[in-house]
Amino acid sequence: MTESTLPYVYLRSLLTADSEMINELNAVLVPDEELVRIREFKTMLEEVQERRDAERSKFEEIIKPSVSELRESSTRASAEWRSFEEHASIMKGMEDEKFDLAKKINDQEATLSMLESEIEELRRESEVMENWDIEEEVGMDRNVYVS
Repeated sequence: MTESTLPYVYLRSLLTADSEMINELNAVLVPDEELVRIREFKTMLEEVQERRDAERSKFEEIIKPSVSELRESSTRASAEWRSFEEHASIMKGMEDEKFDLAKKINDQEATLSMLESEIEELRRESEVMENWDIEEEVGMDRNVYVS
């Protein structure tokens, strides 16, 4: 063998090995049998899915009365149940009302504080007025008796 024929011999041996492997696989795998097996699996999967659907519908039929009963016996009637959007809208309204009330409370507390300081100022003025001796200011005689 020459160096130029060496690659051809090597390739021929590879092809022979590949064809032998293919022949072995063909002996083990029969295409018709494999197709039959695949069809059987597909049929079996469809049957399993049908059984699951049947079981699910039976379960739903069993559980529907219980769910209806629970809805009727709950604290809220099922007609009053709201969607998430309605709930969010109501909650936003309540938050706005809470903010408005907090603002009003704050305004009232500020007004109360202002009135309390005004009352304190009036008390001080009242004390000054009560302690003011007009007789000394005008020069009146305290001992004069009016008949």
